[in-house]
Amino acid sequence: MKPVVAVLQMDVKTGNVEANLAKAEELLQKAEKYKPDFVVLPEMWATGFAFDQLKDLSHSYLNLILKFLSDHAKKLNAYIIGGSLPEVSVRELYNTSFIFDPSGATIGKQRKMHPFPLTGESNYFSPGKEIKAIDTKFGKIGCLICFDLRFPELSLELAKKGVKILFYPAQWPTVREKHWNILLKARALENQIFVVGANRVGGHTLPHCGRSMLISPWGEKVEETSDKETVLVGELNLAKIDETRNKLPLHHDR
Repeated sequence: MKPVVAVLQMDVKTGNVEANLAKAEELLQKAEKYKPDFVVLPEMWATGFAFDQLKDLSHSYLNLILKFLSDHAKKLNAYIIGGSLPEVSVRELYNTSFIFDPSGATIGKQRKMHPFPLTGESNYFSPGKEIKAIDTKFGKIGCLICFDLRFPELSLELAKKGVKILFYPAQWPTVREKHWNILLKARALENQIFVVGANRVGGHTLPHCGRSMLISPWGEKVEETSDKETVLVGELNLAKIDETRNKLPLHHDR
């Protein structure tokens, strides 16, 4: 199987849900012509890290945003990995990715395990407690969020659960662009799976590098984009997973 993946690489207007929804709508319309099987958005794409507003924005907008993603999953007949959104649960705030199937149903969600301390995330967000593999017609997928990329044990656990494609929605800054490039390749190489990095662009005090990319199980870039708003589209030949593992049987030798 060769699913087509579309990454929506967009600027994010902090605290302005309406503007971010409009931008996502524009990019989704561009993605539609490629007939993607998977669509993925960046981390916190709808609200940005408007820390003091996040609980209020979640209460006011979360259901609207989830309906927006569900409707587009049905319209595109695609799985949507909804980047991440602020989710309030029992008075705790989480950085959560919601995943939708082509019928528009929510088939899973993943909370960020490691809120990033250097920007103050850990002062606002509670960490997720578990990681999950999610079934699709193309096999199991997983989703980890931004700073989680630096913790290889998470991706290894998902690989052990049978994940074939691992998505990383992010707001990764330009100052650490080289790390983004290296770590995405490393997670693909060490687990021999496909890795999809979905980053944002823009930002004022902290520019973000974009450079969303699709990485093969051999650690090669299938597709990569620039530092501009765009839709990155590429095809993942899932047969490459078994081909790579037969060539270099890491899972057998571990």
